[in-house]
Amino acid sequence: MLNRELLLAAGGGDPLNGVIGPAYDYHGFKLQRHISDLATVITYKAADGATKRMAVLDAKFRSVQQFGTYGINVPGLANFNTQGKNGWYIAGDSSIPNMQPMPDSVTNDAIFTNWADTLKTDKTAKANCDIWMFYNDKEDKLVQSIKGVPAVAWCRAQTLVGKPCDLGNLYQNIVIFACGDKLDEMDKTASEYPNLRLGYTSTTAWPGFGRCQKYNGQRTDRRFSSTEYATNSERVVGYGGNCGSIFKYNLGAVVPILELD
Repeated sequence: MLNRELLLAAGGGDPLNGVIGPAYDYHGFKLQRHISDLATVITYKAADGATKRMAVLDAKFRSVQQFGTYGINVPGLANFNTQGKNGWYIAGDSSIPNMQPMPDSVTNDAIFTNWADTLKTDKTAKANCDIWMFYNDKEDKLVQSIKGVPAVAWCRAQTLVGKPCDLGNLYQNIVIFACGDKLDEMDKTASEYPNLRLGYTSTTAWPGFGRCQKYNGQRTDRRFSSTEYATNSERVVGYGGNCGSIFKYNLGAVVPILELD
């Protein structure tokens, strides 16, 4: 195994932004392992047109949580409750086939074309989560047993080189969905935590992060974002790539990220 000195040298001496190993071009995204070897860095074209990077933490750091704050109006967060230019799905108006590799048509450019106009004014994951964490001691208006914002709090409890992570916004979750198969391939913990994989190979596993069917009545394959849909619901990416919403008291998959740009 590489020691810390070799890791830092391979990543340019930067423990936060450094990368190791080969870079993969996947559907127009660039993927490379983070220098910590705890995450994979995706370079992507963001909704504002800028080239950005985010580190997606490995399977062992993910969870299934409720979102919380049902019925609470959160100042500072806009409601993003419209579809993309060509439909609700990540790259247009058709779903991603279950138990099949990601179609070649799902590219960074296709996602940008469909979602940039809708989501370009959304805040970063960190900015969204900073606002959500203000409500982490508040009680849900409907389900009194839900306190705070469990989905966001889980992400903030995960760290990468000492930096607290966040729950990605909707656009970032769309990117993660598109890269799910490759992220699993690069994740050394995916075989140890098969239930927490992101790609189409998770066809029978619970909690169903991959493109699979619901488990025991709970659609936990729907991944929460930090982008609000309305006071009572949050934007998600579903197993077919449908970028809809679910009520905040539902369970949803949670994928911590760290924005590097």
